[in-house]
Amino acid sequence: MNDFSISKMLDNMPIGVFILELIDRDTMEFRNVYVNNTNSKIVGADLEATIGRTLRESFPEAYNYGLPDKYMEALRTQEKVVIGEMQYEDGTIKKNTFFLEVTPLDSTHVMLTTENISRVKP
Repeated sequence: MNDFSISKMLDNMPIGVFILELIDRDTMEFRNVYVNNTNSKIVGADLEATIGRTLRESFPEAYNYGLPDKYMEALRTQEKVVIGEMQYEDGTIKKNTFFLEVTPLDSTHVMLTTENISRVKP
């Protein structure tokens, strides 16, 4: 499969995919390296502009929610970490309930998968 096919496949998945690269272990800083189209639809914001930016630049609230701790856990254990249900909002993303999982891809990259479960919550 070539890169185009993989990108097209990821863009058509029913779940959001966000890939982040660890750039500083001490500060738990990550750079956004990929987001699929589905993720933008799920969160209700165009996330393409966040590519190449750091997590602190694009989603500073992620640190208040403890998400980088989960990314680091996945990198440390090299196993998927189920974050589970989380209500999240920031300056870019309006408040919704998401189901999140983070999967290590190698020693510095993680894949965050996102499902908006707000509609199924009572």
